[in-house]
Amino acid sequence: MSTHGGQVTLSIGGRPYTVACAAGEEDHIKRLAALVDEKMAQLGSARAPQASQNLLFCALLLADDLHERTAELAEVSASLAHVRRDRGASDDHRDRAEEEKSSLLSKISQLRADAERFSEERGGMAAEIDRLHRQLAEQAGSPAKTFSASSDDPALAPALEHFAEMLEKCADGLEGRLGSAAAMH
Repeated sequence: MSTHGGQVTLSIGGRPYTVACAAGEEDHIKRLAALVDEKMAQLGSARAPQASQNLLFCALLLADDLHERTAELAEVSASLAHVRRDRGASDDHRDRAEEEKSSLLSKISQLRADAERFSEERGGMAAEIDRLHRQLAEQAGSPAKTFSASSDDPALAPALEHFAEMLEKCADGLEGRLGSAAAMH
């Protein structure tokens, strides 16, 4: 194979062929001619007497190779599309899981804050109970007097009412949390 200006001389099946080509395309044309020459060699003893028939057979063999590669490419493209579709579904699933995780972390944070608040309220109620016990112990001469309808201490009734309100508030908060926890399941 040789190159002359805008022409390339190729050897296919032992015969020279001169073809014109664009400048810079010579090496590419030579590589293509080598593929045709390879197919011509594959014909071996089955070569036809006329060169044009042999070139036609070579063209058919190359077309068959191209057809097989095109089918393989279509399979690979279909597999790639399937992988991309699966990855997209996986990404969607991951995004939903991240959203759910974020929501659950937010709920956990809220429950912790509520638990801390209830703990503080419980501490306040415990202190109030202790204060009321001390107050009752100071005022009580006997258990019957402590719980009698007529108490001598005018601050006892409001203190007991305040204590009852605190207990109700705590119970309402706990019921609300239990309702929220049940709704989560």
